[in-house]
Amino acid sequence: MKFISHGVIHCFDAKECAAKSWSLKNAKLTQINSLCMWQNNGSQAYFLVWFKAVNKIIRFDVDVIKSALINGRKSLKPDEGKLWEWTELQK
Repeated sequence: MKFISHGVIHCFDAKECAAKSWSLKNAKLTQINSLCMWQNNGSQAYFLVWFKAVNKIIRFDVDVIKSALINGRKSLKPDEGKLWEWTELQK
């Protein structure tokens, strides 16, 4: 999804997770590549993951995902991202 808020382009892919950590298998390489291209052109690019167990939406910037994959990580926990709330888009 792409949208503009206060002159900033936001590109994200939304996911949900029932486990305690989000499997990076759910971040498809085509999605990562697309988000990287948007980020390289000045956009905010990230995954939003709803962790059902704690009822929180966590933002993982595409750089965090890339770094985790390069380092052989298989998953990310909520505390490795940033808590996200829709009111962020009003800033």
